[in-house]
Amino acid sequence: MTRNFDGQPVERSLVERIVRAGIRSPTAGFTQGCSFLILDGPASRERFWSVVHPQAAPEGGRWWGLQRAPVLILPLADKQAYLSRYAEPDKSGLGMDEEDGWPAPYWEIDAAFATMALLLAATDAGLGAAFFAIARDPATLLASFAVPEGRLCVGAVALGWPAGSGAGRVSSAATRPRRPAASLMHWGVWG
Repeated sequence: MTRNFDGQPVERSLVERIVRAGIRSPTAGFTQGCSFLILDGPASRERFWSVVHPQAAPEGGRWWGLQRAPVLILPLADKQAYLSRYAEPDKSGLGMDEEDGWPAPYWEIDAAFATMALLLAATDAGLGAAFFAIARDPATLLASFAVPEGRLCVGAVALGWPAGSGAGRVSSAATRPRRPAASLMHWGVWG
């Protein structure tokens, strides 16, 4: 995850190509219930940051590098699209036309898959990207961009050209060791 951007613009065609990778990710029942709000202008990015992080980040501070990203992408999950899709004749009878009928919220899972596809496409294109949570008032944020009610913002992706090495603050995640693969794989039985 890139947390420090140089602020240089990214061509709209490149952003579109990257977002299309997310749009093409698989979805339950081919519902295609994830959409993306792309904030690529200064005014929209400033509006985003004014809700998400109202205090201007000091240079070199925790949010400084992210705030220089020229593109912010909000993956939006539409639960109702899934409930409606699973009420259609080819899916009816599974009980998944009601939220309680789902073993997990696939609208969120599919939005996460779409976001991962987008992140991988950004990396393949040589761009930096970082996924981060919207911890402060997501409803106000979505309303400020006229996002229809019922959409869930699963987080945000900062996208742009990475700043040179050594620029900005190093995240604690960058120094955290990976857990051994053997502790995360369980063959045949847990243990």
